[in-house]
Amino acid sequence: MDGRQQSSRKRQSAKQPGDEAPAISSTMEGEQIPGGYKVLDASGQSLAYVYGRKTKADADIAHVLTTDEARRVASNIAKLPKLLGKG
Repeated sequence: MDGRQQSSRKRQSAKQPGDEAPAISSTMEGEQIPGGYKVLDASGQSLAYVYGRKTKADADIAHVLTTDEARRVASNIAKLPKLLGKG
């Protein structure tokens, strides 16, 4: 084991209680908002906002997603815990 691996292991073992990243809730949902969608966890915490334009032409001009693409992205974000085996 070289010095980098040893120092990495020391950093990992030096974590204190409460230092863990918050667990991803097993239940997430998407909510439509003006101009896009908001992804919420089970406690109602906003996790992501995904915006889009109503028409493909408007989206292309602004170089952004369409509303349908934004909906699909938000839906896939909400599915992540289940896909990762945490739900």
